[in-house]
Amino acid sequence: METYAAPGELSAAKTYRLNGTVATGSPKDAAAQAQSDAGLTFTVVDKADPSQRVKVLYRGSVPDQFKDGREVVVTGTLENGTFMAKPDSLVTLCPSKFTDKSDHQTST
Repeated sequence: METYAAPGELSAAKTYRLNGTVATGSPKDAAAQAQSDAGLTFTVVDKADPSQRVKVLYRGSVPDQFKDGREVVVTGTLENGTFMAKPDSLVTLCPSKFTDKSDHQTST
């Protein structure tokens, strides 16, 4: 069983689906790094509390939309302060294309 969590909600010895935003400074060659022996390292920031962040180590395919500021979900466990992602578990979420209409519309 996997639990959704933000960076500040993680604890060791449990599998999570980490949800947050990719921090500024993610590698530009993310796809190549994720395929290397060393893997891709990037930081995920809590959407509600940017002071909460966790380093992620990931190996596998990287979605085309992966970039700074993009919301992501990745599955794995927390080990020694680093979120160890399961291979090929990284998913990027698209920003909403819809906004709420204003409640203060006026008629003429």
